[in-house]
Amino acid sequence: MAAALLTLLLLLAPLVTFGGVRGELCLACHPRHGGGGERCSSCHRGNPATTRPTVAHAGLVRGRHLRYTLRGDPAAGQGELLVERYGCRRCHVIGGRGNRLAVTLDAVVRTRSSAALTAALDRPAAAMPDFRLDRAGIDLLLNALYAAGSRANPGGSPPQPVHFRSGAARERDPFSVRCGPCHRALTHEGGLLGTGSIGPNLSGLLSPFYPSGPSSPPWSPRRLTAWLRNPRSVRPWSTMGPVAVTPAEQRQIVTILSISPPHSELPGIHP
Repeated sequence: MAAALLTLLLLLAPLVTFGGVRGELCLACHPRHGGGGERCSSCHRGNPATTRPTVAHAGLVRGRHLRYTLRGDPAAGQGELLVERYGCRRCHVIGGRGNRLAVTLDAVVRTRSSAALTAALDRPAAAMPDFRLDRAGIDLLLNALYAAGSRANPGGSPPQPVHFRSGAARERDPFSVRCGPCHRALTHEGGLLGTGSIGPNLSGLLSPFYPSGPSSPPWSPRRLTAWLRNPRSVRPWSTMGPVAVTPAEQRQIVTILSISPPHSELPGIHP
């Protein structure tokens, strides 16, 4: 009995010094910053009950990705400009707005560490364009994502469909045959279609969130149909030439690239 009590006291000793009432075990390795008495995990998350790095840093948000919490810091605003420039909402819901072609990032940032999100941007998944962001750009983008996620309530979102490759039949749709050698697109009905990277990624093309130049109108079914007939009738300087697409294939490609259900405007956004 005495030995068990001694062992318990030895285990609790670090909590008296670094955790419990006086602080957290984070302070065994990291200096305290800021003038308040708030807990480290209230901002950085992680597991404050251990000094084992792999466990303590689970879900950790690095300090440079929390700049949005500092009054007057421009990181979140600059990151939001990148969100718009690269059209991240054409696939993801961010701040309650966006297409549900891929995971809702408002939910992801609540559980994933900023190291994991950095790795996802460094090595994009097959359906995701490679924006070739440098580390400074990634840091700004993550500030925007964490800021948006902190204001949004991702609860109540419908389930996210998951698509798996199921054989050669997936390669016979008109998008994969006619467009897929040069383009890729993440779609509601078929998942990722196409294998090319010569042309732009067409995920979310027929939605308000697809990026377009200042002199280019948003894409619509009508404009896409005209483009499929002859790209240079829509944009005379286009490097893409006419493709042999039948009227039936045109209609199918428009249907494949349409967003269904409609783009998200999720409730629960806090000012």
